[in-house]
Amino acid sequence: MQLSIVAKTIGLLLMVFSIAQIPPIIIDIIYAEGEYSSFVISFVLTILGGLFLWWPFRKIKKEFRLREGVLIVVCFGISINYLLNRPA
Repeated sequence: MQLSIVAKTIGLLLMVFSIAQIPPIIIDIIYAEGEYSSFVISFVLTILGGLFLWWPFRKIKKEFRLREGVLIVVCFGISINYLLNRPA
């Protein structure tokens, strides 16, 4: 099992997912709801977490097999589920 490629891919996916926090930030600022800070914190934590996982393995050029692909899908699903359903 090549855990380096798994960490690299999950980190990249988390950084891409963090971009989904930008529209709520913009909408909150436009409508002056005052909740933008929670979106900004979520954006920063998600992008930093992704960067933390991706950075050490950024230069690795391995191909992943089915085993790594399944692990990536499961781990990313768990992390997104945690991010979307964590207590306020």
